[in-house]
Amino acid sequence: MAGAATKASKPTERARIRTGPQFAFTREGRVFVVATVGIGVAAVNTGNNLLYLVLGLMLGLLLTSGVLSEVVLRRMRIERTSAPRLFAGRPALFELGVTNDKRWLSSTSFELCDVADGDERDVTGYVLKLEAGATARVVMERTPRTRGVLRATHVRIRTRFPFGILEKTRTRRSEASCIVFPELVPVTLPDASPQRSGVQVPTATSGQGSEIVGIRDHREGDAMRDVHWRRSASLGRTVVRDRASERDENLDILLDPRIGVGPEARRAFERSVSEAASLAVLAIADDRPVVVRTPEGPLARAHSRGDLDGVLRALAMIEPSLDEPREERS
Repeated sequence: MAGAATKASKPTERARIRTGPQFAFTREGRVFVVATVGIGVAAVNTGNNLLYLVLGLMLGLLLTSGVLSEVVLRRMRIERTSAPRLFAGRPALFELGVTNDKRWLSSTSFELCDVADGDERDVTGYVLKLEAGATARVVMERTPRTRGVLRATHVRIRTRFPFGILEKTRTRRSEASCIVFPELVPVTLPDASPQRSGVQVPTATSGQGSEIVGIRDHREGDAMRDVHWRRSASLGRTVVRDRASERDENLDILLDPRIGVGPEARRAFERSVSEAASLAVLAIADDRPVVVRTPEGPLARAHSRGDLDGVLRALAMIEPSLDEPREERS
């Protein structure tokens, strides 16, 4: 019987990332270049000194734009803060720290773009001005699409300063990974056992519960608080209160990773994982312990809010098996 496989971190070859400067002309920049070439052609054909002067000014603007944009991007250091709790399909805010390590010059009007594997959407944040030696916290919003491991690989710093003619980009490798929990969907929490409200139900066996079911002779290890002193005095021997044992009213969630082959089966499995995560969140909020099981046995359990992330992490990493589920034979 195939069991639940989990996503293991496999050593992958580091992707080649161009960390040198890259530039491209903006739409306005392309118009400016075309105009510069036109004025240059006109100046050569006519020999007009005024056209040569205008051509020199326009070429000077291009040169100044390239130099100043390079000053903005140089010696910038990126630091990541701890990742927040991420759920698939839900926007979450996170921070990047950027420090200007230049001694004298500030960096003006640039943006950071965080890049993660498998996420084509740009996640950007803007900084108007960063003085020399200063650090800024840039808040960004990311909405993961799927559960599992989200690996951020690098950060792009780009600017169109000062004239909007060139967009220059430098890339800083900044790797980090975090777990994206399954998407939370609307579910209905099953009712607890009607025998008793709460998360514990007394049973007929002796134990350390709160229900008193009788008295018995004192045994080694019994707590002194359980001694029934008045009855002990009347009987001439030490007797203690006999307490019922209590069992947790667990919410058992069965998740079968055997889905077979096909995109529809994969989508059904993802829905099952999302429903299991949603039930676990509701149960812990209702003070009910949770046990997530697969056909091979318990996958994860939680008794309190502090244990919930362990259940969500296990559900985020579980992978389906391509074996067909077994059908009961008569």
